[in-house]
Amino acid sequence: MKTNREILRLLAALMVMGMIVGNISGCGCGKKNEPVEAVIPEEVETEPLEEDFFDTAVPVEEMPEEPVGEPGMEGLYFNRGVYANYPADEEDPQTECFYVFYDGGAGRTEDGNNGIGVPFVCEQTEGTVDFYFGGAGESDGLFSVESVENGTVIGCFADGVRQVFIPLTDADPDEFDALSYLGSGSEAD
Repeated sequence: MKTNREILRLLAALMVMGMIVGNISGCGCGKKNEPVEAVIPEEVETEPLEEDFFDTAVPVEEMPEEPVGEPGMEGLYFNRGVYANYPADEEDPQTECFYVFYDGGAGRTEDGNNGIGVPFVCEQTEGTVDFYFGGAGESDGLFSVESVENGTVIGCFADGVRQVFIPLTDADPDEFDALSYLGSGSEAD
């Protein structure tokens, strides 16, 4: 049996890879057919892997299927469910970006254009939700909550763009697939 530390190392490595893929592909919340300019840093700082990293890696078959965390954890703003996400200032918002919450503390993003997403954990406190995309570590996105009404959450990340999160009552977080959901014609208004 692998130790929790070993499992967490592997999960962190997998989440970082997912985060890289998610950053490359985006969340699909931008305008369609808009060219994307890649930013390639000249020098990337990396930390060397511990010597025993690959010796202690857990095969995918042995990874837990259920999300790691306290089952049934409720949040102040986001709870178990699927939320469509779009910028608040869009006149005809495209609901192609989704946040799937397994509970109030963990979930994944999912892009309706390509199905790619990034796992996250979050800490919900009074007035903010601190997202850690790709796994625990340094915060990637502090979301400041402006209002909550009937489950709809409005606020903004550090970039200042106001975001709307609308709960999709007909979507099950365990079975949700953004590509299938959008293909079926079900879309949040």
